[in-house]
Order: sequence, then C-alpha cells, then structure tokens
Amino acid sequence: MSKRKTSRIFISSKIGDYKQQRLNLDLFKLCNDLGFDTYLPQIEVPIDTRLSPIEILEANERAVDTSDLMLIVFDQASAGVAMEYQRIYIAQKPIIGYRSKSSIDSENLGMMLEGAWHRISGNNKSSSIDGIKNILKRFV
Repeated sequence: MSKRKTSRIFISSKIGDYKQQRLNLDLFKLCNDLGFDTYLPQIEVPIDTRLSPIEILEANERAVDTSDLMLIVFDQASAGVAMEYQRIYIAQKPIIGYRSKSSIDSENLGMMLEGAWHRISGNNKSSSIDGIKNILKRFV
C-alpha cells in the first residue's frame, strides 16, 4: 500500500498588522495539524527580511506554483493576495476562501477581490474557522 502524497497549501493573506498575523498563524497551525505541508509567507519570507521585493515576489510565485491548493483570507486583502489568487486560479487549482464576516461590503475588498470571493464555490468558503477546518478535511 502506497502512502498518499502530502498536499501543499499556500495561505494567502495580508500580513500588515498583529491581529491578521495571529489569524494567519492560527490557520497555519490548523493546516499543519491536518497534515498539510503549509506555506505561509509571513513565516517563509518575514516582513523584516533582507530580500529584495523581486526576491520576495519570486519566492511567493514559486510557492504558489508548487502548491496543490490555496487558502485565501479575504479580510483586508491586499494587492499581493490578488496576485496570488490570480496565479492559482489560472493554474486551475482548488481555492478555499475565508472571510470573518460573509457580508462585508465590497468597498473593503475592492471590486476585483469581491469578484474573486464570489467566484469561489460556495462549499469552499466560510466565515468561521470551524467551517474552514471542515472544508480542509475534504482535501487531506
């Protein structure tokens, strides 16, 4: 009997403030606990890194390309999140969406990211961590 390959998941999220970083770390732990090989940019390429912007971009591009799926945190999503979303979407890989409030106004995201949120299948998005956990279990 062969062992199933560990799925690699990329967590795409804004990392600008402590509250967001804490949420990201909670999601990172959740993914690891479920058995995923998890890439979280704030760990792999910390904010205080000495890498150039191009090196950071290329590191994240490689990580997205080698991931099997992506978990996107839409709360306060940034241009980086939009770029990572587009890259995984074009690769036709599964996308899971998290948003702390499912009815957040589109002005908080911008129209493009709001469209990305609506494009994600309803059974692949949630406004609760427990909901995300249940979704992730389908991909393990």
